[in-house]
Amino acid sequence: MVDKTVGDDGADQNELITEIKDIFKVGQYFIKPDEDDELNADVRVTWFSDSIVLSFDYTSESQIFHRLLSLQWMLINFAYRGVLCRGGIAQGKIVHTEEMIFGPAMNEAYDLENNAAIFPRIIVSDDIVNLAGMYRKHGHAPDEEVSYVKDLLELDGDGFYYINYVGLSAQHELDDPEYDFPIYLDCIFKILTKIKNSKSIRIKMKYEWLKRKYNDVVKLIHESVEQGKYQPADSDLLLAYSSIPIEE
Repeated sequence: MVDKTVGDDGADQNELITEIKDIFKVGQYFIKPDEDDELNADVRVTWFSDSIVLSFDYTSESQIFHRLLSLQWMLINFAYRGVLCRGGIAQGKIVHTEEMIFGPAMNEAYDLENNAAIFPRIIVSDDIVNLAGMYRKHGHAPDEEVSYVKDLLELDGDGFYYINYVGLSAQHELDDPEYDFPIYLDCIFKILTKIKNSKSIRIKMKYEWLKRKYNDVVKLIHESVEQGKYQPADSDLLLAYSSIPIEE
């Protein structure tokens, strides 16, 4: 998208530039919606080109859960706009000011994003999951806090946790889970349709990964309906679920 903001004739593509600005605003809203909120007091966010750097004090009460939840919201709202993200979250020290960003945590997060995430997913190191139990919400047992964090995540086949923005965990975060989920899945479907015939090997890898995640959740919905465990709000939704699986 960034590359396409300048046309072949060198002219600015103002409509796309505005779209990217709006995407940044959406991300900013969900990552750090209210600077006066105590939850966001230690959160720093820097945007540059097509990248976002987020840092926060993980020792604050339940901060890890709240940051991962805000990132899940961001991923969902980006997907609504046809945008996917890849990233990594690591624990360590970082200098993060308006003028500069550096530190071991930045290097590790970049390494996770660049060499391990690979697919359109934000992966979370085991250290982060374990720390959530240590710096939990008052009144929560360590295992309880970790379970809340894991509800936002999914363990992938390669052993990495990632923030789940395709499955039922994402459905629970929609404004109206029953009615909005088919619409949301259709947005994922449209992204897959758009990149399906790409010649790029890197994009083909991303496509195959997202297609598997998409098909898994659609299959799960179908099975739940057949077993009587789940009934969409009306028949139109069932029709929507039935019409969007992608063939393997």
